[in-house]
Amino acid sequence: MRKIKILVFNENDVLRNMINTFSNESECEIIYDDYYENISFSDEKLVLAFSTDSIGSNINLMKFIKRLKDNKVFFNNSYGTLLVNSESDLYSKTLSQQVVFLMNQMGLTFIGQPMIETIKDYLNYETWQKVYTDKTLKEICEIQIMNLARKFNDFKRNKIKDPKILVIHASSHHTSNTLMLWNMIKGHLKGYTINEIEIEDGQVTDCNGCPFEMCLHFAEKNSCYYGGVILEDILPAIENSDYIVWICPNYNDSISAKLMAVINRMTVLYRRVSLNEKTIFSVIISGNSGSDSVAKQLISSLNLNKGMILAPEFAIMEIANDSGKIVEVAGVEERATDFANKIKRY
Repeated sequence: MRKIKILVFNENDVLRNMINTFSNESECEIIYDDYYENISFSDEKLVLAFSTDSIGSNINLMKFIKRLKDNKVFFNNSYGTLLVNSESDLYSKTLSQQVVFLMNQMGLTFIGQPMIETIKDYLNYETWQKVYTDKTLKEICEIQIMNLARKFNDFKRNKIKDPKILVIHASSHHTSNTLMLWNMIKGHLKGYTINEIEIEDGQVTDCNGCPFEMCLHFAEKNSCYYGGVILEDILPAIENSDYIVWICPNYNDSISAKLMAVINRMTVLYRRVSLNEKTIFSVIISGNSGSDSVAKQLISSLNLNKGMILAPEFAIMEIANDSGKIVEVAGVEERATDFANKIKRY
């Protein structure tokens, strides 16, 4: 790996301070608009530093990503993080989801919890004052940036010889196109340790938003106020896995309620152990369109929030409406084989 490269898009005073704080903690090369053509995309650690405009976009950043996509640039063994500033209290997360999704589709791996964001008046750090009681919101932000810089600088992913693969789904084995596609993929993963868990109706109660102190108290005891199968089977399976494959049919451009309940209840595990060495993949099928909406929900909840690694091209996305239609989709077997091979290579 070379020194960390910070790619800057539409710098303002707050973003400049974020970049300076990051670069003071690790050896960095700061690159502005005029020099993007000279960037290598293999064996790099890249920081995307950008601000949002008044409608939640960044034209220069989108032009950069489009140019890469049009030129069929593929990131090889490269890793990414984000420094994001919004001058309002909106857009920082939605723009980040879009950027991560697009860059990941070109092969960029994102480490767990790769984003540091600032919104108007640093208000997103108010909850952190329960931990850093003697710090201002800006000082707390700077601490988080320094932590990310050190983590990113030290990050090295070791290849796992025999990864434990956990598959989580809430679909019918008889009718689900998404499970049918996963079974095509699984057929090319013989010899791997694969554990499949089905989330059944009424099995997982959604998180009720307990106070921080209560959640932490139960987490320290490896427990949760609501208990149930999530503690007995699902969270231990997540803790003992290396790769987690989320089987996600598109329900109204969203993850299914049962899978979302699992993600929400993961907080008790997240408070007790680090999830930063676990990697996510996903199989997503839509009846017509919107698979990217589901993929970005997974990115936001599991990578940006819970801290799991986002594997390069982490999601296979197909369109199939009627039950069994997936087997008739042109080229699907080849794409299933290719996705299995990506899991093997990773």
